Amino acid sequence: MASAIVFPGQGAQSVGMGKDLYQKNDLVLHLFQKAGERTGIDFESLIFEGPESVLKETKNLQPAITLINIATWQTLIRESPHISPNYVLGHSLGEISALHAAGCLDFEDTMELVLKRGRFMQECAEKNPGIMLAVLGLSAEKLR
Repeated sequence: MASAIVFPGQGAQSVGMGKDLYQKNDLVLHLFQKAGERTGIDFESLIFEGPESVLKETKNLQPAITLINIATWQTLIRESPHISPNYVLGHSLGEISALHAAGCLDFEDTMELVLKRGRFMQECAEKNPGIMLAVLGLSAEKLR
């Protein structure tokens, strides 16, 4: 049977995410340190303490989610070497974590990429403010 790993994107965040892995796993601690060195972000404070409003800023969130995705992935393959998915994929931002998991990007380049992606998207959103809605259960006529 084929198997897949799907990495989440922006919107899956919460203050404290990944703390259990961080506290129990030297690999995750090492990834946090390497990510902080590469990006200049204090991930322990950002992810574990918040506040949520700062974590949710695109420029912070994209590297944070990616770090947690990769830390979870690397823990999984280290602790369960028999797991070998046929596919890796991601939702939006999660696609970059999937590229790392597929061996297309090393860890440092992945973190630098999402740092820049988050900053560029934050800048665009500030220059072009807007909103997005999910409309469910309304007819087109009622929506108009």
